[in-house]
Amino acid sequence: VLDFLTLLIFCYFLHCTRRAQPKKMIMPSPFLCVHVLLTFISMVSSFSSLSPPPHQKWASSAAHIMDHLLNPPLHAAVPLEDLANVRIPGPPGSSLDIAAYKAAPSSGGEGGHTIILLHEFFGLNPSIVEKAKGLADDLGCEVVAPDIFRGQNTDFIPKAIWLALTTPQDRVDEDLDAVCAYLEDSAGDKGKGKLAVMGFCLGGGKAIRYTTERRPEAATVIFYGSPLTDVNGLRKLKGPVCGIFGNKDAQFPAALLQQFKTSLNEAGVESDVQIYDGVGHAFWTGMEQVRRGEQPQTDAYEQCTSFLRKFFFEKQ
Repeated sequence: VLDFLTLLIFCYFLHCTRRAQPKKMIMPSPFLCVHVLLTFISMVSSFSSLSPPPHQKWASSAAHIMDHLLNPPLHAAVPLEDLANVRIPGPPGSSLDIAAYKAAPSSGGEGGHTIILLHEFFGLNPSIVEKAKGLADDLGCEVVAPDIFRGQNTDFIPKAIWLALTTPQDRVDEDLDAVCAYLEDSAGDKGKGKLAVMGFCLGGGKAIRYTTERRPEAATVIFYGSPLTDVNGLRKLKGPVCGIFGNKDAQFPAALLQQFKTSLNEAGVESDVQIYDGVGHAFWTGMEQVRRGEQPQTDAYEQCTSFLRKFFFEKQ
């Protein structure tokens, strides 16, 4: 526990160093240290559905946090009201409105196809908005990026962890059902196109767990999100799966990713899972990397868009 508390304090200092004046030492309050410690312990206790040995769970969780600390979002958190351009009625019986960013292709589109794009544990932010715009233009489809944290986003790691821990899958499923109902109502006479659910990090894990349980006909795209290895669960899928990971991502070791591939094959799910060399977690930070032709970000983006283009536009 003492070692882990030391890691937490170090992470807090490192975060503050990246956000404040480089030479200013910012002392954390005891309350914050205790709060963050309890949050991390809760995270570790519920981290993996595969239930690996405790030391592996600790190492994986610590690696995840350090990766995000060393590679923070390119943009500071922006108020949701400045990002969202639509409000979607929430689940039946609730008074909730779901904030979302909706991108349409600049040159029109065809087929009425849609991507639901799920953010990572920072919440809806400018990076997700930028990716939504890029995907809409490149694929000629609508992209809707909902706020699955119900009104919050952040660039502060401890808060991001708390938001992830307090956002259960069943609540996300209910919100995404409401988003799908909104999309179907909006389609009107245009007809119903195909649906893909795509997510980054936290959103990637939520995406495949949503499609297996609620939208098995949809395509699923996971960018370095928690893979699902339960063969019986994967057998529910009728749509294909695209997975994109880095071989230096300590959160998802090679054995786990190989198990993911094997489970998809055993379940009879069409899939395209690639593990890119030389990169770790969250390696695609923004569309500018693709415009500059950076590798392997450009290859990963082309894998994703080729997969979705085939799903949307080729006859099955």
